[in-house]
Parts: sequence; C-alpha cells; structure tokens
Amino acid sequence: MRAAAAAVIALAALFAAACSTGRESSGPIPQIAEATAQRDVVDGVAKLSSTVTIKLDRSFKPAQGKVPFASYFELEVPNIRGNTTRVLVSKAEIGANSRTITLTVNALIADGSTLKIDRRAFNADSSGQLTAKVSSDLPEPYVYLASLTLHVTDPAIVGGEAIAPVKPEDRDPTAMRAALATHLKARGSGDDVTAAALARYDAIAPNIVPSPKLRAALAALTGTFAEPAIDYYLTNQNCTGRPAAAILFQLPPDAPQLLARVTFDSARTRTISVNPFAEGERLELLMPVLAH
Repeated sequence: MRAAAAAVIALAALFAAACSTGRESSGPIPQIAEATAQRDVVDGVAKLSSTVTIKLDRSFKPAQGKVPFASYFELEVPNIRGNTTRVLVSKAEIGANSRTITLTVNALIADGSTLKIDRRAFNADSSGQLTAKVSSDLPEPYVYLASLTLHVTDPAIVGGEAIAPVKPEDRDPTAMRAALATHLKARGSGDDVTAAALARYDAIAPNIVPSPKLRAALAALTGTFAEPAIDYYLTNQNCTGRPAAAILFQLPPDAPQLLARVTFDSARTRTISVNPFAEGERLELLMPVLAH
C-alpha cells in the first residue's frame, strides 16, 4: 500500500510539473475603467510630453514577461492628416492600490486618442488587446499647434510693401467693435455666435488687453476651433492655473524680431507680447497669432 501511495504521489507531482509553465497568472484580466491624459507642466512651462493615468476595475499583479512593462502599452493619436500616429510609452508605473497605472509619454496626447494594452501585461498566456478612448485636456488642433513652430512660407507676406500703418480706428473701441461685427458677418456667423463674440469683446478687461484691436481679434475666435484660447488667456483654465497678466502690443522681450512671444514673471504669470508692427493688420491676421 505504501509503495502504491508513493507511486500515486509521484505521478501527481509529475503531472503538476508537466502542466506548469513557470509563469504567474494574476487571475481575471482587469478592464479599463478610465484613461485620461494631461500635458506635463514643469515650473509653469508646458512641455511636449504627457502623463496618462489609467484606472482599472480591479487590482492586479503584472505578469512575469520578458519585456519591460511599458512595452505592453501604446496609443493611437489622431493627427492633422486625418489618420493616426502610433505613440509608444517610455515608462509605466503601477499605483499603490494596484488599480491604477501611470504612463509617461514623450508626446502630446489629443482628446479622443485610443489607448491599447496588450493583455499579456496581466496574463502571460493571454492574447489580444484591451482598448479605451482617452480623455485629454488638449483638443486635436491644439496638439498640432503646440507641437511645431509656425514658419512663413509665402515670400509675399514678408516682402514687398512696408508694414501696414496704424490707423486711428485701430485704437478706437467703438470702431473695433464694428470691425468685429463686420468680420463675423463676412464669415457667415449665426446670430448666437455673433452675440457671444460681441459680449466677449465687451467683457475683456482693457487693463489686461489694452488694445481694442487685440480684444476684437481674441473675441473673433468665438465659434472657431480655437475658441478655447479665449479662456486659456483670460481665466485659470490653462497650464499655469491663472489668467494672463497682459496681452498687448509691445516688442517681445529679448527677441524684438519675433511676431509674438509669451514670457513669465517670477510668479509664473504670463505676458503675451505682440510685435507693434502688426497693429495695423486686419483682425484675420491677428487671430491665428493669438490662437497659436
């Protein structure tokens, strides 16, 4: 009997060894409850990188894989060409409660991007991917504008006649309000957009934006994809958490050749300097400067 029992135990051990893969299984694979992305800000300066936070519906233990944990994650980010760009992850960290994962990404992540997680991150024997839409603080056009420097490609813009002269109406609040209304009508804005833009023009504080032309150009962004720029400048809804100190025509500090420049004071408050040579230009030419 003892010999038979020993044989059974040995056989059971043999089967157990044969079935073992040597890799941990962490139980049921968690599902993605939420994925959010936020542009990184260091010392008040916005960077071209993002932090993505993933919330899962349960805690987990990572599978014992042969590749770095970050290799199991990637993102598909919509781009200006109408398709998507594949973005890899440089670092992935598991939260203390084992229900969150923080990704470090050396790119800006647009709202509506797709997060993909290889299921082998949770179970080495699994296959396929988990996917989820990412909620981001940056709409797609803002990612494009923030990721490159604008360059003039038409020589006619910088060649030929001298800078447009400043006219008395450029500094007349009533004339600039009328110019704003004319611009809105010319681009086919509806009554609601027109009313909202004019109300914004009236509400912009002259002590922050002294030039009525700049106030009109900023208000003219109402109803466009760049409308969030208005709140970005005038409220705390931006990477600094505070409104701009001033938006005005003055030579950009330390770079008088630039069209415009954002600078920060000791409290990390922004000043947006637009080169005075642009003061005589049309609203339509000032709008993209403020949107960018």
